[in-house]
Amino acid sequence: MRIAIGDVVRVRSDQTLGMVVSITNTGGGAVLHLHTNGRGSLTVSPRAVEHVARVRDRMSTPRAVVTLVVIVIALVIAIANGNEIHGLGAAPLMSVFVAFASFLTIGGLLVHVVNRPRTVRV
Repeated sequence: MRIAIGDVVRVRSDQTLGMVVSITNTGGGAVLHLHTNGRGSLTVSPRAVEHVARVRDRMSTPRAVVTLVVIVIALVIAIANGNEIHGLGAAPLMSVFVAFASFLTIGGLLVHVVNRPRTVRV
């Protein structure tokens, strides 16, 4: 299981919801420290929890600039692919479809690589 600090998890034994505050690596394995509303802090094993929700950080200015650059690169590649397939004799609708599909594929992949949450395997 991959968990990031700030993720919401549920303890399986008593169904308590908590937010991961820290992850400590001990000799016997990892330990999660949870903050709950009703019970304060809990220390549990990663095997005793199930993942409920992933944390999403606010986008910083450098990350926003990198995301914009990635989208521009994907757009340039999509236009080049559309022009190339049109030059090979494809119909205009097929050229638009190839350009759109390549933009979604390349842009989605690169944006996901840039903006993925930083998780730890526990």
